[in-house]
Amino acid sequence: MDQGSGFGLPPAPPLLPKGIGDILTAAFTLYKQHWQGLVKIVAIVAVPLTFLQFLLVDIAFRTGGFGQAAVGGAIAGLFTVVIYSAFAGAITRAAAGSVVGMPISVEESYRYGMARLGPIIWVAVLTGLAVFAGFFVFFVGAIIAAIKLAVGVPVLVVEGKRGAAALSRSWELTTGHFWHVLGTVIVAGLISSIVGQVLQAPFSGAGWFGLAIGASIAQIVTAPFTAIVSILVYLDVRARKESLSSDGLRAELSRSA
Repeated sequence: MDQGSGFGLPPAPPLLPKGIGDILTAAFTLYKQHWQGLVKIVAIVAVPLTFLQFLLVDIAFRTGGFGQAAVGGAIAGLFTVVIYSAFAGAITRAAAGSVVGMPISVEESYRYGMARLGPIIWVAVLTGLAVFAGFFVFFVGAIIAAIKLAVGVPVLVVEGKRGAAALSRSWELTTGHFWHVLGTVIVAGLISSIVGQVLQAPFSGAGWFGLAIGASIAQIVTAPFTAIVSILVYLDVRARKESLSSDGLRAELSRSA
């Protein structure tokens, strides 16, 4: 196991293949160790954009009929992409660094994320199009596309690949490990969904402002966990196909910075 590589932190977890339970346990451990920095990264962008999203949708519903409601729904979808992309790079970068014991800097994480906002949005759009196309094949096609492209953002963050190259790399890494990735994503998604619903429940009848508060809290709490799981799944499929040490991961993160 590698040492903290000059950061004065405990040794990083070994980059070995993990079962679903091992991945989730590691995710909870890393969350517990670094939650303050990770929560700040999400809150900086998620809170103001979530409030703006709910406000615009509320205005659309109150000022018009079906057409305005449809526009409001489209705005909500657009803001979901923007909110996700705005902190996806920063939170994924921070989560990747936490795996090898690198300190989390909110400023540096966002400097990295904002510099790659365009490529992250593009990866998100391409993934969405692939999943949407999967529905025309069959519902199963959409699930396959979503799982095969699940580590596209980690590939972009760690390896510096962009667009179709990042998605192609994700497809390659997950090949042969579909059920393992699917199981991990489902369990982690259920955990995040349940926690998010519990956190939003007290604000369910409080109007757009209360709904925005609940949605912000849920996102702040669950997004770091989701990002950590995503990174750990990415490292897991790499460990199953390639020889990647903690030092190698740290070097890749330094190069991509």
